[in-house]
Amino acid sequence: MMSNPKNQSSRTVESEAEAVSGTAKKVGDQIKREGSQFINQEKSAAASEVQKIGMALHSAAQKLRENNSSLADWFETTANTIDQASNNLAGRDIGDLINTSQEYSRKHPGLVIGGMFLSGIAASRFFRASTSPDGHEAAQPVQKEMVATQPPLEQHSEEGAAL
Repeated sequence: MMSNPKNQSSRTVESEAEAVSGTAKKVGDQIKREGSQFINQEKSAAASEVQKIGMALHSAAQKLRENNSSLADWFETTANTIDQASNNLAGRDIGDLINTSQEYSRKHPGLVIGGMFLSGIAASRFFRASTSPDGHEAAQPVQKEMVATQPPLEQHSEEGAAL
C-alpha cells in the first residue's frame, strides 16, 4: 500500500509545529527565569536603599533626642515604619507585592492619588532647583568664551578715507 503524500506532508508540518512550539516554550521559560532573577536583584537593591533611609532617620532621631527635641519621637516612628517597609519589600515575592499594591490602590484611591500628586510636586521642585533661570542646568559651571580683544575696525568711505 502506498502512503499518501498529502498525509505525509501534514505529519511533517505537525511535527515541525510541535518542535517550534517546544523551542518557544523553552525560550519563554528561560526569559521568565532571567526576568525573575533581575527583578529580585533590583528588589533587593531597593530594599537595601530603603533600609539606608531608615538608618539615617534612626540616627537623626538619636541626635534630636540628645538635643531634647520633640521631633525625635516622630523621626523614630517614621524610621520604624520605613524599617518595616524594607523588611516587607525584601521578604516578599514581586507578584505578591504587586497584588498588595493593587489592593491598597483600590481600597484607598484618594491616598494613592494624593501621594502621586505630592511626589509630582516634589519632583518638579527638584528639577526646578537643578536648573538656572536661563534654562541651563545649575550643576554645570557656565563657561564663558574667551573673546580676543581687537581694536575696533576703522570704517572707510568709498574713496578709502577713514570716517
